[in-house]
Amino acid sequence: MTTKQYIHLSVVVALVALALPLAQGWAAIARPKGAPVTLEQLHVEQLPLIVQALKASHTAVEMGQKARALAELNRAQDLVTVVQRTVALKVKPRYANTVCPIMGSKIDAAHVPNRLVRKFNGQKIAFCCAGCPDQWVKLSTAQKEVKLAKAKSPPTRQHVH
Repeated sequence: MTTKQYIHLSVVVALVALALPLAQGWAAIARPKGAPVTLEQLHVEQLPLIVQALKASHTAVEMGQKARALAELNRAQDLVTVVQRTVALKVKPRYANTVCPIMGSKIDAAHVPNRLVRKFNGQKIAFCCAGCPDQWVKLSTAQKEVKLAKAKSPPTRQHVH
């Protein structure tokens, strides 16, 4: 590579290094803090920033720069939090309840077999063990509504600061 090519490459790298923070700043101005983010915006804006922060933290670790690595990991964690909140608002939960409406045990939605699921008012209700669906069937509609209301997780509140 010639000296002229190195200079051109250095200029391009410097421009990219300056452009990234500016682009991030413009994106923040365009959407006020706390404003809803679409799934497309997550894919186009947030995920690349997470990858960038993780790569930067990896590089910092390799260079022995602990403070910089931690700062990049904190930045990645903040971005992941935005992704989690957005996805939680967009994705319908698998089951209407987070705890068993009969026993009160926590429901692990990823590991509930079909035999422990019943439908009620158009919602899927998960149970913790084989005895609970049988007890559920014996309840009146009013009793089921009360038990289900107690078994649902409280809605998360979106605070705008």
